[in-house]
Amino acid sequence: MRNTLSLITYSILTLLLLSTSACTRKSSDTIAPNNETNPIPFDAIHNCHKASNPYPSQITNNILGNWQWEKTFNPWTQKTTFASKHVLIHFNDASTYHITESGVTVATGVWSLKQLSSTEWQLQLTQDYEHTQGTIALCNNELILSSTYVDGPANYFVRKSQ
Repeated sequence: MRNTLSLITYSILTLLLLSTSACTRKSSDTIAPNNETNPIPFDAIHNCHKASNPYPSQITNNILGNWQWEKTFNPWTQKTTFASKHVLIHFNDASTYHITESGVTVATGVWSLKQLSSTEWQLQLTQDYEHTQGTIALCNNELILSSTYVDGPANYFVRKSQ
């Protein structure tokens, strides 16, 4: 009886100690994102794109500036992951672009739009780069370049100030 009482007492004390000293995660803490917690907002960006960029001239004007690669959706794994390197693309109004990785230029050239369907466009670059393939969906400060229609990735960019 005494051993049972000691075991119960020990168990209760252990539970109390664990419940009062357990770690709590602050909302500012970060964890590795996955598809369930950090998806690319495809529908919202595509709907906004259709409403605000029905003509190629609007896409051309709205894509100008600096875009930082943030994350990629892989249709094979159904996972979204953060960018593995710091990639910045700058589109100029003279139809030129340059792409840097961690401040080092990796591609430069001339860009244009290529029509894929009555509502879909993609970038044409004189020097291909891995994260610039696919259809364009552009909404304010968000850009998706997606080749999921051919089982490729969708790359998500955010606009950065000059």
